[in-house]
Amino acid sequence: MEPAEARARARDLAALWSVEQVDAADLVAAACDLLVTDHDGTALAMLAGVSARHADQEVPDLLEAALADVGLPYYEPGSAEGVQAALTVLAARVVAGEMEPSALTVWAHRVLGHDWSGPGARLVVLDDVYDAEEYDGPPPVEIDAEVLAEARRLVDGSRFVWRLTKYDPADRDEQGRYLGTADIDSDRGPVEAAYLASVAAFAAETGVESLAIREPSAPMDADIHHDGVEVSVDRALELVRSMLRGERGFCRLEAGDDFFVHVGWDQYVYVGSRIDCPRSVVFAEDHGLFAEPIPDSPYAFGELDDEDTPSGPPTRCSGPNCSV
Repeated sequence: MEPAEARARARDLAALWSVEQVDAADLVAAACDLLVTDHDGTALAMLAGVSARHADQEVPDLLEAALADVGLPYYEPGSAEGVQAALTVLAARVVAGEMEPSALTVWAHRVLGHDWSGPGARLVVLDDVYDAEEYDGPPPVEIDAEVLAEARRLVDGSRFVWRLTKYDPADRDEQGRYLGTADIDSDRGPVEAAYLASVAAFAAETGVESLAIREPSAPMDADIHHDGVEVSVDRALELVRSMLRGERGFCRLEAGDDFFVHVGWDQYVYVGSRIDCPRSVVFAEDHGLFAEPIPDSPYAFGELDDEDTPSGPPTRCSGPNCSV
C-alpha cells in the first residue's frame, strides 16, 4: 500500500465511523497501515496498538489526536460535517462501481432523512422513487442513472444546480409530480419579477457579468441571438422573461463552466453555478420561490435528443403535474 492510499483509506474510514458505517476496529487497522507506510505520531502509534477486543472503548479517545498526527480531519460522531463527508465517500464508491446506486439512496434515506436540505437531498427522494418503481415509476436503469449523476456531483463538487420554481415541494407526490393549484403560466407580475431577481442574485453571487446564448430556437432573431453570442446579465434576464412567457423560442444561457440558466416549460427554471450560492437560495425563498438542489439541469448539453434541440425543451407538461 502506498502512503497516499493509506491516508485516503484512513480519511474515508474516519468519516464512515462518525456515522456508524464501519467498526472502530477498522480504524485500528487503518492506523497500522499508516504506520507501515512511513507515517508516524505518538497518538497514531497508540491507536495502532489498540486490540480489536477493546477498540470500541479506546478508539473514541484516541482517534482525533491520531488523525491530527497525519493531518487528517476528525468528525464528531453524528455531526453534519461527518454525515457530509461520509456521503461523499459512499458516492465515490458508486461512481467507481463498488456500490449499487440503490444502496446509496437507502443509506441517504436512513441517515439524512427528508428534512435534510444539504447536498445529497435528492438521493432521499430517489429512494422513494425506487420503492414506487414497481407500480408506476420509471425503469430502474433511469433511476440508477440519476443517482449516478448525483453521486458524481457530490464527488467532484464542481457544480451546484437548483430547480427554481413557484411550486411548493410539499405539494408534490412521491415521484416528484406537482399536485398543487399554482398556475403554470407566468403572472407577468410579481412572481415573474421574483424569478428574474432570483436569477440575477445567483449570477451576482457567482460573479458572472455576461452569458452566452447557446442553441437558440425559432422564432428567436437569428441575426441577434445566434449561437455563442455574449449578452449582458440584464439582456439575459430579458430573454428569461420571454421564455417564461413562452415568447420567441428558447435558448440556453451559459457562462462556460461557471454558470447557466435554463428555462423549461411551465415556469421551471434551472440555475447552475460552480460555487454554492446560499445567499441566493435565501433570496429566492424570501421572494416566494423554491430553490431545490438537484443533480443537474434536464436541459444540459447531452441531455436532449437531436430532434428535440431545435424546438426547445424536449418534453412539455400538459398541466400542473409537471415534475421537471
